[in-house]
Amino acid sequence: MYAITGANGFIGKHLVSYLENKKLKFVKIGRRKGKVDFLINDLNKETDWSRALKGIEVVFHLAARVHMVNENRKDLYYEYERNNSEATKKLIYDACNSGVKRIIFLSTIKVNGEKTFPGYPFSLDCEPNPQDAYAISKLNAEKALLNAAKNLNIDITIIRVPLVFGPGVKANFYKLINLINKGIPLPFKGIKNKRSYLYVENLVDFLFKCSKEKKAVNKIFLLADQKSLSTESLIQKISYPLGKKSNLFYMPIWVLRIAGILLKRSNQINKFIDSLEIDTASSYKTLNWEAPYNSDLAFKKTIDWYLNKIKIERR
Repeated sequence: MYAITGANGFIGKHLVSYLENKKLKFVKIGRRKGKVDFLINDLNKETDWSRALKGIEVVFHLAARVHMVNENRKDLYYEYERNNSEATKKLIYDACNSGVKRIIFLSTIKVNGEKTFPGYPFSLDCEPNPQDAYAISKLNAEKALLNAAKNLNIDITIIRVPLVFGPGVKANFYKLINLINKGIPLPFKGIKNKRSYLYVENLVDFLFKCSKEKKAVNKIFLLADQKSLSTESLIQKISYPLGKKSNLFYMPIWVLRIAGILLKRSNQINKFIDSLEIDTASSYKTLNWEAPYNSDLAFKKTIDWYLNKIKIERR
């Protein structure tokens, strides 16, 4: 019997569909009334997970605070720590008392840092180097899980992922699709960085694989689709299934960085310029896993969803 925290989130919904297709029993835990089996009002050290964990063997812990509207708030670190780290510690406690055998925790590659350099992708040999409150809170949650694996009767698996995309994607990836669909010129021609991405249906397949394999017990995995993409290649991958030309023009990187500073959008601009690449070989090899969806099909399914969504909205 499985439990999914964050079941009504972007990734959670895909995992729900995946388990439903396999006709497996599971419970949905989330914060939207009427769409879950167990309602959790908030994520913190007081969260009572125990009622939802009765009879559960494996917990997919996806629930987290990922983005805050005002990233300059003074209490930013506290909020992320409360929602991501403290809530995970309480989940471990309740899971152990409920007889849960394994927790599979979705973390972030931001635990390793914000960027990589050519020829030096992040690997398991890299020391953690979180740069913001979100990544720090995820690393603290990981430490709590690793400590539980050593001292308590529970198995854990940690999966660090880059940007995850697919049908239902939101935030910056969705905005980028919108810009390309509208034909807005983008100043990223010639950007030859390398960034790792992960298609959501590949992710949920790997999550399920981890729930079944002994080789996944008490391991950390760095997971991404095997082929990294430059920003220019990413835009082309999105443009093709949209039936649009990739409307790119050249702008020097130093100009882009200055524009990011002036517009107070440095974080967003840097993600289009810098590399963030993951060495996935160990993750694939350890579990003898192959991603069920290749890059072209992943982007096609994502864009098909997007086109259908805007078609419905226009009615």
